[in-house]
This record gives sequence, structure tokens and C-alpha cells, in this order.
Amino acid sequence: MLLSTVLYPKGPPQNLRPITLLNTIRKALSIITLHRIRPHVEKYLSPSQSGFRPDRSTADVVWTHKWLAVKTNAENVKIKITGIDIFAAFDTIDRKALLDILKTIIDKDEVRIICFLLSNTVVNTKVNEATEEKPFISNVVTPQGDGLSPVLFIIYLEHALRDIRTNISSPTDIERLLPREVAYADDVHFVSLEFVKVEQVQKALERHRLFVNVDKTDFTTLSRNAKDWREIKKVGSLIGGKEDVERRKQLSTAALLKLRNIWIGDNNGKGSPRKSEKQPRCPGRRTRTRKVIGQVIP
Repeated sequence: MLLSTVLYPKGPPQNLRPITLLNTIRKALSIITLHRIRPHVEKYLSPSQSGFRPDRSTADVVWTHKWLAVKTNAENVKIKITGIDIFAAFDTIDRKALLDILKTIIDKDEVRIICFLLSNTVVNTKVNEATEEKPFISNVVTPQGDGLSPVLFIIYLEHALRDIRTNISSPTDIERLLPREVAYADDVHFVSLEFVKVEQVQKALERHRLFVNVDKTDFTTLSRNAKDWREIKKVGSLIGGKEDVERRKQLSTAALLKLRNIWIGDNNGKGSPRKSEKQPRCPGRRTRTRKVIGQVIP
């Protein structure tokens, strides 16, 4: 039996996400399976996918956007990027379709192990540290809580993206020199000389039970004359290098100020330095003091 609990991120209640707390045996089996299928998965995935892969991270996505910005300035062309986000991505996966995809990628033994991990999944819920004794059987999605689930998701997403690639018009000579996609997990950006039709992408994804979060769809134009793209954020970083450094300096300063009361201490929460209190010395024991930010610490 799996135990499901809820993460509470910032924002509206729609941002709540359940995660599954796995027992040790299931977690160990998931890790073993992940190591066994990793080489086959790497051959199947597109180079544009940077999420949940060895030696890849959001830095690849940020660097690609910066490289595209430099190319637009050097070649004097306009590049248009259509960014989409998939709504509740892990919660909509069709398990049967996923297993059919895996059969074409990995060996039968690994397919049987994954089928065992996904079948007859009994879940119990935990809310506010209290466990509800009302277990239920989950026959959709992949249980979030181990390293295997996100890899299964990007395999499923890659299959859907291949369907989209066949529906999008053939690339021009210039577009052939550009990466057609830049993706980190379910955060996908389509790169071309014209914006991709979101309705067309939606229809293709819905055939695979994946749904676009329209509120998070964004359109970015990179060109030599336009400079507003420098303030656009991609996977947590601004495309403009100078702007991103300034923003990170501000964030680090804000974080430092939040910790000021912990490091220095305050008086009634007003942030003023607290007078050092003289600590009693142990008989027969010498103590030495050191000065830390204007305070004498015994």
C-alpha cells in the first residue's frame, strides 16, 4: 500500500500536487529498474529534452535560449518561441499506452517489472499529519515519489511530441539550423520563424490525454531590435545575462536580510542588534571569545 500526501506550493489551490511516499522495497525496485532501462531511454529521447536525464539540467535550456538570442543578433533574423506547459502532467498518463510505448523501447523483463510497479496500486491518503483509513485503487497516472516516475513521464511525452512534429509544417532552410524544441520535463518551447498554432498542439496532445495549461502559454520574439526578451524568464532565469545577474543579486540580498535575525539576532523582531549577554564561566575552565559582526560570542 502506498501513502499519498499533498505538497502546498505558493499560489492558488489548483497548484496543490499529491506525492506518493513509497516503502523501501518498492523504492529499491524502482531504482534498479531505472538503472536497467536508462541506456534504452537515452536512445529514445530527443536531444531537446533536458529534464530528468544524466548530466542535463535547466542550464541547458537557459543556455539554448541565450544562444538563440545571440544568433538573432548575428544573423539579423527573428526567431519566435511558443512556450507551453502541460496541466497536471503526471496525473493524466494513460498506463496502457505507456506500456505499449515501453514495449518498443526496452526489454520484456523491464516491461514486466514496470507493469508490476504500476498495477494494483492501492493508495491511502495523509492530510494534516492524519492518515485516512480509506484506501483506494489507482489505475491511472504514475505514482510520484521515486526516480522512475518522471522518466516514465518524459518517455510518454516524447511519444506525444513525435506526433506533434508530424503535424507541424516542414522546417525551412533556416529552421533546419535551429533546435526545433527546447524542453525541460513538461515545460516545452517550440522554436521557429513563426509562432506555432497552440490549437494544433492542443489537439495532438489531447489524443494522448495530455492537456495544455493555456494560462501559462507564452510567446517570445527574439530579434536584433527588440530588447524586451531580455526580461523574459525561462525555467527560473532571465534570458538577458546582465538582467539575470542583477536579479540574482537582488534575490540573494533579500535572502540575506531574511536570515539577518537568525545570524545577528533582533530585539522584538525589529532587526536591531541584540546586546550580548554575559554567560557564566565554568570553574577551572578558560574560555576565549571571538568577535562576530559586532558581538562577543563566548
